[in-house]
Amino acid sequence: MKKIFKLIIGFVAILAVFFLVIKIQYSRNANKLYSPPAFEIHEEVLKADVELGKRIFTIRSGCIDCHGSNLAGAKVMDDPAMGSVYGANITPFNLKSWTDEEIATAIRYGIHKEKRSLKFMPSFDYEGLSKSDVAAVIAYVRSVPEVNSPSHENSFG
Repeated sequence: MKKIFKLIIGFVAILAVFFLVIKIQYSRNANKLYSPPAFEIHEEVLKADVELGKRIFTIRSGCIDCHGSNLAGAKVMDDPAMGSVYGANITPFNLKSWTDEEIATAIRYGIHKEKRSLKFMPSFDYEGLSKSDVAAVIAYVRSVPEVNSPSHENSFG
């Protein structure tokens, strides 16, 4: 019985250290600014196929899971030990001040228009999208109705 108890205590201690390291690393990089490569796309967005953008958004891994079917943001995780993570509202309500290039940079590189990391944006899944596919997704996002609600704040541990 004592051996099982020691194993449980050891496992809990390892988990606590793991989460502490994650929190320290997260805090260290929270204010880091990035300089993504230039990404000219506005002309492609003007002539992009909105239905193709909707299809990519719908079937591509994660878009709807994080941003919801109305693109107003969805709860991704809510765990007392880990925290709460929500996808952002990416309707025109929140993105009307973003350029097409800034949205493309967020999709492809996971970088906010203010040059900070979009921590939970799985941009590694989207960096291989063709320029015309990214343009189609942007055209779709620009075409949906506004949902007048700010994005939820994420919290950790």
